[in-house]
Amino acid sequence: MKKIITIVLAVALMGATFSSCKNGGDPKKDAETAASSFLNSIKDMDYTKAKEFGTDNTAQMLEMMSSFTSMMPDSVKEEAKKITFDISEVTISEAGDAATVKFAGSDAPDKTEEIKLVKQEDKWLVDMEVPQAPQMEAPAMEGTEMPAPAPTK
Repeated sequence: MKKIITIVLAVALMGATFSSCKNGGDPKKDAETAASSFLNSIKDMDYTKAKEFGTDNTAQMLEMMSSFTSMMPDSVKEEAKKITFDISEVTISEAGDAATVKFAGSDAPDKTEEIKLVKQEDKWLVDMEVPQAPQMEAPAMEGTEMPAPAPTK
């Protein structure tokens, strides 16, 4: 019985040691890993997995992407899965709680894009916002009235 307790305690101690090492890792490498995992999940159209690497804002964006993907022809989906990503730069904010990852996809290697990450509970998460339609006011035109709607039969 003593041996079993000793083994269980040793395993628990090793787990705690490895866990603390993981949290004290290289912030750039950790942010790059999170971004890469996110991008590869998107490429594979595994939006459930991609949500693991994103904030709540990102989850909303992924819901939109998922609905658009369902309308894509299978041939387009298969081509998208062939894309690879090359991460060229990772920048960590001075406070250490935000990062920017620059990357290019193999489908457009000359076009550098970037994603933003934030650190929440010691975990890097991609933070994408759902794009908002621009708010535009119609110019006021004096002396004009809106025509009445056409009568319906």
